[in-house]
Amino acid sequence: MPEQPDQALQHPLIRGPRRLVAEYAFNLGELPTQVRIRVYQPLGKGGAEVEQSHHIQTPLQQSPSFGDDIDFKDPAAAVRATVEQFTQHYQAAVDAGHRPDPDWLFPNRYFD
Repeated sequence: MPEQPDQALQHPLIRGPRRLVAEYAFNLGELPTQVRIRVYQPLGKGGAEVEQSHHIQTPLQQSPSFGDDIDFKDPAAAVRATVEQFTQHYQAAVDAGHRPDPDWLFPNRYFD
């Protein structure tokens, strides 16, 4: 049987191997910036991890909402939780009377 790509990553010097499962992109409400979400599966164990291109900080938040690298039970849970983070903060700010502002989205400097 031919070697599988994942097997090449089974080496004592390799740490934290993971596979890209999916990438999604969306715009949030009236904001012009496109947000991207990458979902990864850690190799050798279940679950999912997520990276996002931006973080959100509305006038109602003291600091940006960081959601990268949280372990989720599966890719659907990862996407759902990440999207909810954005939509809940956005909607709460709009409901409080704030006008959507592109400055609410902060680029993730570790997302390439």
